[in-house]
Amino acid sequence: MFSWYHNLPSIQEIELTLSQAGLTNVKLQRRQIEAWLDDLRLNYNQCSSESGLPEWMCSRTGILSQAKKRFTQRKPTQLSPVINATGVVLHTNLGRAPLGEEHLAHAILSLSQYSDLELDLASGERGQRMDRIESLLCNLSRAESAIVVNNNAAAVFLMMKALCEGGEVLVSRGELVEIGGSFRIPDIFREAGAKLIEVGTTNRTRLSDYQNSLSERTIAVLKVHPSNYYIQGFTEEVSLNELVKWSKTVEIPTLYDWGSGTFYRFQQPELQHVPTVQQEIATKVDMMCFSGDKLLGGPQAGIVLGRKILLEKIRNHPLYRTVRLDKASLCLLEQTLTAYGNMSNVVQKIPTLEFLERTKEEILGYVIDLHSKISIGPEWKLTVHENESMAGGGGIPEVKLPSAALCLHHKKISAMEIHQRLRSRSPAIVGVIRKDNVLLDLRTVMKSQLNSLRESLQSLVSV
Repeated sequence: MFSWYHNLPSIQEIELTLSQAGLTNVKLQRRQIEAWLDDLRLNYNQCSSESGLPEWMCSRTGILSQAKKRFTQRKPTQLSPVINATGVVLHTNLGRAPLGEEHLAHAILSLSQYSDLELDLASGERGQRMDRIESLLCNLSRAESAIVVNNNAAAVFLMMKALCEGGEVLVSRGELVEIGGSFRIPDIFREAGAKLIEVGTTNRTRLSDYQNSLSERTIAVLKVHPSNYYIQGFTEEVSLNELVKWSKTVEIPTLYDWGSGTFYRFQQPELQHVPTVQQEIATKVDMMCFSGDKLLGGPQAGIVLGRKILLEKIRNHPLYRTVRLDKASLCLLEQTLTAYGNMSNVVQKIPTLEFLERTKEEILGYVIDLHSKISIGPEWKLTVHENESMAGGGGIPEVKLPSAALCLHHKKISAMEIHQRLRSRSPAIVGVIRKDNVLLDLRTVMKSQLNSLRESLQSLVSV
């Protein structure tokens, strides 16, 4: 036992080896190195003899060599750019909405210097950080008032906590959703101190179900967009417009967790049914909230619009400051909203909209051009395929967008291995595996990335 532990290198020795191998910021991996050494000790203790150990574990040189191999190939300690060839526009694992370069350039200019974040330059008095954002949101949506928090989950919770604590809230059983990270509507009710009153059934809810569940303790009606799933077949739901009209007659507010919204009217045939924020506000809904980094195409944020008297209750709630938007996100959201002020070129300013508005013919042209510029080895096969893209991000899951993809296949290498090799490129390339092929859907590949994609594919398939 002593001889093996004697061969175990120190953390400092491993760090020196990694530094000599050209790895920068070695100190940032110390915790991972410590955990790895703990695993080695555990593996040794579980072995009945040294003969059961891998050969590299039997010498100091072998362990250092393995450390070099392991930690120089590790995931980088900072976010890395990725070529999204999945065809999913708002891919949650890939950061949802990419931001426009022009917006980022303006944000860098503001964030790399002091700014008038909470200063009224005209009077010299302290200003409010949300004034500009509220003005933009109200002008675009025609809502009475607006606030912004750091994500839509926070917006929903704050809405329930500030307006519904201690009362009963009516919700359709078909809208008791769970989104990513185990965010469940019933759990939000419990934490907010509101009582959930379920109405209707999973697949059918009528206005009479709400009417029959109304009591003197009812404080609000909540409508929740299902977002990441949809029900087909024998279904019925009460529209937002119907719900608002009824709630006005009984003098209780209708709250709407929309999840994903935009001010832009889509031209893409498959998306023309998607309502705009302006249309939803026109129903006279008392309050609604949606995400900034979904169909809007901006940074992560929770946007709340509605009646001023109700939003003041949220603005004055002690929890509001705990979920306040930071200045970087505020700056980026301001740039995103400003772009919506000119609908004639908003698609060119916001990548999410540009991806969603791409036609099948346009994407097919990119794929054919890419295919024509790549020379393949004898065992590779590259073909052009029709495909279907998705909006993603927990929004409009029923919509499939006609698209096109480049299909990669190798006679001896599995699709999983091909995909792993693509992900190891710089920048990493992420596609989808279908049967024993890797599909690269170009709907979600930026035009500026096409040349980089071609070079990476050429180096991969030329042998």
